[in-house]
Parts: sequence; C-alpha cells; structure tokens
Amino acid sequence: MIMVEGVQVAPIALIWETGLKEIGGLTLYWDGEAKIKFKEGDKISVAFGIPGNLQKVTNYTVWRPRQGERIEVFALEFGREWQAKKQAIYPGPRQAAIARLLNKNGEKAGNIVVSGGDRTYAQNESDIAFLYRLAGNIPVWRDSEGNINIAAQSDVKINQIIKATPASTVGRKYMAAGFTPDGKAFEVSVGDGVETRVAEVFHSPAEARDYLQRLAAAESKGRLICIGQPGIRAGCNVILPDGSKYRVTKCVHEVRHEAWTVTAYLN
Repeated sequence: MIMVEGVQVAPIALIWETGLKEIGGLTLYWDGEAKIKFKEGDKISVAFGIPGNLQKVTNYTVWRPRQGERIEVFALEFGREWQAKKQAIYPGPRQAAIARLLNKNGEKAGNIVVSGGDRTYAQNESDIAFLYRLAGNIPVWRDSEGNINIAAQSDVKINQIIKATPASTVGRKYMAAGFTPDGKAFEVSVGDGVETRVAEVFHSPAEARDYLQRLAAAESKGRLICIGQPGIRAGCNVILPDGSKYRVTKCVHEVRHEAWTVTAYLN
C-alpha cells in the first residue's frame, strides 16, 4: 500500500443553481516520483483512517491527474454529468432511477429496507446528499460493506409506535424574581436541575410561579433519533414501546454521512 495524503471535497449545497459538476470527490496528492501512473477514467479504491482501522471506499474514477512539484489526482465517486441529464436518462420512479444510476457506475445496491445507519464512515457525505435529492423522501445510506441502501418510502403517521427510546434530557430549575406592590422582594423556582433564571420581573409570586410552570411544561422531555423516518414532523404524536405518548415539539432532518437522520424533540 502506498500511503498518501488526501483531501475530501466539501459537499456542494447549491449544485443545481451553480451548475458545478463535482458531486462528491476526493483529491489525493503526494511528493516525489510517481510510483503509479494514473490516467483519466482509471478506477481507484481509497482507504481512510489508520492501519488496523481503515474504511475502504470503492469506485472512485480518476478525473484529472496533474503532475508538477507534487502529483495530484482528482477523482469523483459519482459522475459529472448526472445532475444535468438525469431527467432524460433516468425517467420513471425515483427508486428505479437510483438503481440504474448505481448500476451504471458499478455500484451494488444493498437491501431495500430501513436498517443499519449506526456507523460513521470516513467518506464524503455529498454523494449521499446527492442521492437523497434524487430520491426525495426515500432514505439512502451506505451499509457496513459499502453498499448503497435505498429504503422504501416511510409511512409514519400520528400515534405510530416508534421502536426507539428517547434520550433523556438534563432537567432544568427555572427561577424568577420580582417585587410586590408594597416593595417586598421575592424569588420563585420550579423544577430541579440546571438553574435557568428568567429575565422578566414579576409583581406577585403566584404570577411568577404560573409563568415558570408553563415554561417548564414546554421543555423537551427527551430526544428521539430515527434513521429514515421522513414523515416525522413537529406536531406529530408518537407512542413508544413502553406505552408512553409524546408530542414532537421540534424536528431536525439532516444527512449525517451514511443516513438521513431525524432528531425529534419530545414533550
């Protein structure tokens, strides 16, 4: 194995608007005389990490080798022309379009199921982000063998049982202070945990306690982290396996390397 230094291309969020061709890529470079001659179109595999704990990413295509004071190889994991031609080349259902896209470039699609997604891969995530754009709400990720997995459309409905346990959040102790009409100072607290002082000044202990109780009731009771559940949105009610029922007050959808991840804040 020849050890080289590599730089991963950052994900390009505005690829459709900018017209840039690089979907997800990698730049390899090393000093000295070239021991391997690369040419455009060559297929290469890249291993990230340290010996004994390497993550292998396959099917990179050399795009532009350049030799000067150092040798540089620019490689793309996916093609440069897909975002411009995918509508003409890949009509029909999105899932079938992705399968054809993968087959065209030698990728092997994994099982069409929602599973895995619990590892972090040392690879550029922009390929997954690109596939997710093409897939719409269909979750996409890489499994432990490096295969692309395309999940069927998730059918999350209100009150659906989610097979996950929410992560507990740190409790809060809300505190407020004020002065009564006759000038006496008071302080009121609700809850236990990290102290959070309210900036408002109140005119009676009852008014302050009522405000703090409503504030504490709105605090998230936990976080539910799901893989490939695009139907979860703020306002949904979820029932956990233990029978407890929560309302989703806030929901964050994001691509995290290998999967489309949903973090729901429960109350």
